[in-house]
Amino acid sequence: MKKFGYYKKLNARQRRIYDQSDTVTSIRLPAVAPLHDSATRLALALGADDRAATQTASQRLVDGLLHRLRVMPVQVHVLAVRPTSRREELHGQYQYGGARQRPLITVWMRTAQRRQVVAFRSFLRTLLHEVVHHLDYQMLRLEDSYHTAGFYKRAESLYRQVTPAELQAGPEADDASMEARGAGRAAPRGAPAEGVTPTSRDSSAAAGKGLRRRPAVPVVAAGGEPTRRRTPRRKAAGPAANNAPEQPQLPFLDFE
Repeated sequence: MKKFGYYKKLNARQRRIYDQSDTVTSIRLPAVAPLHDSATRLALALGADDRAATQTASQRLVDGLLHRLRVMPVQVHVLAVRPTSRREELHGQYQYGGARQRPLITVWMRTAQRRQVVAFRSFLRTLLHEVVHHLDYQMLRLEDSYHTAGFYKRAESLYRQVTPAELQAGPEADDASMEARGAGRAAPRGAPAEGVTPTSRDSSAAAGKGLRRRPAVPVVAAGGEPTRRRTPRRKAAGPAANNAPEQPQLPFLDFE
């Protein structure tokens, strides 16, 4: 797969993580029919401009998706108008670590300039984009979650599976595909946009390929209870390990 432009700026450890992410091209979901119902409810809530109902439907959809993948849950918050800075309009954000008991996904349902309700397809793609960051850490056990071609393919595979066919065609005026935004450059250094913390991942109109070191994060321990620790770095088993990225042996993943 073609590498994004910022790949050449990565060190050897970061390139290894990038390559691991790039090889996983889809995530297969079992029993998606109930998720179609959740996606339909989400579309209706957005159409009614009902923030509380949109948050409930988003949480239900994400809960159902993560339950099927046997991954620890994440809390979803839906807020109104997207925050902006001089450089960007924030669409979504994934936060983890620190004093937070559960990882948090935040998405905004109104555009910054016109304050219009975001189109269903754009909103759902943003929500699933943040879910893929969560899966990178909790399912693939990556040390960092980079925006790679594989990352965007995983997000698209989830979108195609959870969205009923009749909802996959429709307006998406404010989303020219996240993959096209900032392709080939790293996230800007310096002050983050309003609402972005050092322990977060964000989707925005200007944020390109985010590069941020993973802090201590909650992971599922024996018995299903989250515990705080760093996921240990993988050690190469021998010379061959330096030539190809390690592929986690998980039943729901497809590799390229």
